[in-house]
Amino acid sequence: MFRATTDGFNARQRHSGRALCASQPAEPEPDPARGGVAGAMRRYSGSGVVPRMAVVSRGNDGVVVRFRESPVARRPDLVVVKFYHAFVRYDDALHQSLARADPSGRYFAQYVRTDARNLGLAPHEQATVLAAMNGPMKPFVTLSPLYAALPDPRRLTKAQYRHLRAAVELLTRLGISHNDLPGNVMLHPRTNLPVIIDFAQATREGPAQADLLAFQMQSFISNFAKGA
Repeated sequence: MFRATTDGFNARQRHSGRALCASQPAEPEPDPARGGVAGAMRRYSGSGVVPRMAVVSRGNDGVVVRFRESPVARRPDLVVVKFYHAFVRYDDALHQSLARADPSGRYFAQYVRTDARNLGLAPHEQATVLAAMNGPMKPFVTLSPLYAALPDPRRLTKAQYRHLRAAVELLTRLGISHNDLPGNVMLHPRTNLPVIIDFAQATREGPAQADLLAFQMQSFISNFAKGA
């Protein structure tokens, strides 16, 4: 059973990675220069080992893992999982307000929170995650669809710019400061329109912090072109 706790991490420190995953081969992280996740899956498929998951990024608040297929059977679209460091303040109420304001996920990335044990990670997969986290972690994860990278924020189409501006304006009306823009913007795979992702550092701001919300809009205007 996967234990996303300090004890689980300490156990990893007391035992070698070989001992944690003796029953199955460990999966090296994909090298972006060699094709990232897709490249890793192609290489290991050719060698007879097809990894179910791969670490795709590390951030200040946690680690993001991409699965070949969703670990949650009833939601095949949820193939991206984020594990959070124990110190992260995850605001459930804030995420719920985002979901109510944008139930279709048109403007904001959709996240489903679940216990990490529900992922059914194999021992070597647990070892991969623990090694990437390199510290205590929260007992839950969030799952989301796979969004596409935004090639160049200075080359948005007019439709993309208007859509993203509407998303930032909606955040402002909700009194939410993302606190990590402009980096966390990606493209929806079906609409090719921008969505704002990763609200782990977001905060609710009252009238006294109106300057932060104003800065959020100014930052958006200065970092994103109005489109061709």
